[in-house]
Amino acid sequence: PMGSHVLLISREALLFSYGSNHHGQLGHGTQKHGFEPHPTIVTPLLENGGKTTDCAAGVNHSLVVVQTVGERVGHLLDRGSNNHDHDRSRSSGSRASNNDRSSSRTESQNSLSSVSDGPSIHHQVYGFGRNDYMKLGLNDPSSAPSAASPQKRVPETKLTSPAGDGEGLEDDVLLPRSVRLGVTFTPCPRGSRRDEFPQRGVFALAASFHHSAALVRTDSDLVELYTWGKADRGALGLGTHVREVVGLNRAQDPKRIAKPTLRKRLSSLPRAVAIPNVVESFSNRTVGGRKAFPSSVALGPECTGVVLSNGKVLTFGTSTDGLLGLGADIKTMLEPTEIKFGGSASSRHIIRMSYGARHTVAISDDGSTFAWGLSDNGRLGVKPQNKSAERVSNGKSKKKKQLVSLPIPIHISNSDTSRSESVMSACAGLDNTVFITKSGKVLSCGRMSGRLGQGEVVQDVHTPTVLFGGLRMRHS
Repeated sequence: PMGSHVLLISREALLFSYGSNHHGQLGHGTQKHGFEPHPTIVTPLLENGGKTTDCAAGVNHSLVVVQTVGERVGHLLDRGSNNHDHDRSRSSGSRASNNDRSSSRTESQNSLSSVSDGPSIHHQVYGFGRNDYMKLGLNDPSSAPSAASPQKRVPETKLTSPAGDGEGLEDDVLLPRSVRLGVTFTPCPRGSRRDEFPQRGVFALAASFHHSAALVRTDSDLVELYTWGKADRGALGLGTHVREVVGLNRAQDPKRIAKPTLRKRLSSLPRAVAIPNVVESFSNRTVGGRKAFPSSVALGPECTGVVLSNGKVLTFGTSTDGLLGLGADIKTMLEPTEIKFGGSASSRHIIRMSYGARHTVAISDDGSTFAWGLSDNGRLGVKPQNKSAERVSNGKSKKKKQLVSLPIPIHISNSDTSRSESVMSACAGLDNTVFITKSGKVLSCGRMSGRLGQGEVVQDVHTPTVLFGGLRMRHS
């Protein structure tokens, strides 16, 4: 919602892009200021004969999953092995002290390969665009091409350490390059249960300001969350690493271990993680055992939200706008922590969530909608509680921002009945929110602008309102 470019996948599994291309995030091999008004095919992805299955557009970078079937799989793995042999460990800088333990689990390495009998399928992630904080997760970051532009703001530098804890390598990547994340698998047998389980391979991607994430289901039915990019505010979920660094796991009397301050825990985090790194707290959740596993992931500016298969939502990272949804006193959380909906941990089954620039929206399986974060300009779909709230600083009056730090229900009015309308999908934007109901209605609320799609509005819209002309969306 904070970016200005769009990625589209056609029925033929081709990737198209349009919009801003300041950092090469369209993947066309060019970089220019201005706006590409028409969708254009990303031709470099056609070279391997693969099909695009998923994509994610961040603020100024893009991620894509390309699927290759059959004989091409062996060719790609042989070619890629030269790039992976020098570092087969899935660990990045945050796990440098645990290389021996990590390398023993080959199933969860960043180049996952669990080939069985039958046709093999390979999912490979590609990235292009801005590479600050190494959020592209490239196979070989040091070989990323420099942007041939005088607008390059930071010169290419080497990593400050093998752990990759420096910012560095901020050059723009103009063409799709392979990310250190791929998985080879066999399709689920026909007739197998698929109703609530994700497909095998890389089944979800997410991209934000400075970090990225992916969800992977392997042949052995492990569902794992990978994160990479900016790490120093807790958005990558490296809580286990922090505990080990500050000494919380020592085999001593717990009473003798002083609880570290939040500042000390944050200072122990690396500045950036250069390659996809498994978030351990979501590992070892087998699909066949019906334990809760990550089903979707959403990224805020400096935080991450994960929806589990059992309807729970866990968040981690940093936000001064209440995006964590954990209460007014919690602005930073280094380990995944569950959000409470409706005052009860078991009262709601959330199926998806969406982060905007400064607010969040989530929907449950019964069509209920919840929102939290900054409520200014009506973006949460509720009227302000105190319009006259102001504070005085240096003799000047300044409007106090309205924050909602815990999820609140959003009422989507039904013109036919007094009951709230069920919502099928919701998306949080820059300063507005869009809802699609199960009956096909499209509604919006938020700051007065053309983004609302309600014609010429003269004030902010604080309650979800049907778009101009009564637009309806058809869905199966």
